[in-house]
Amino acid sequence: MTIRRDISELIGALLACALIVILAACSGLGEPVRSTAPAAANIAASVADAAGAPAPVSLADRSVRDEQALLALELAYKLARTAGEMGLDAGVIRGQRARDLAALDNRAYLSVTLARSLYTAGNEATWHDALAEANRAVSDILPLLSGDRR
Repeated sequence: MTIRRDISELIGALLACALIVILAACSGLGEPVRSTAPAAANIAASVADAAGAPAPVSLADRSVRDEQALLALELAYKLARTAGEMGLDAGVIRGQRARDLAALDNRAYLSVTLARSLYTAGNEATWHDALAEANRAVSDILPLLSGDRR
């Protein structure tokens, strides 16, 4: 029983690490410090945004944030999948929970792959929706890993 408890604690630690990495990536804590743009450039970007024509700096910043969000989501999926595989290998997750995990993992994989494909294709109109769906799919895996039954 000690091995199962140790594995459960390891899975919990992996999930905690995943959350820290995701928060760091999404909040910009992982970005190198860079100087701020001159005030004139900020005003020009604001005017361009208001006119409906985003300035290159605005587009670049948005692209960086979008890429970081997608990378964080991909990492969260990989960590959730690894934690699930460890639970299956250790025999902690079995039976109906294992079948539920397989179905949720498949859904999460397809959702993350779709989000990556839409981002790569530059389909801004639908990629944010796909990202939100992939986030929900990955989040749905977590209760099964922690032992919660839905």
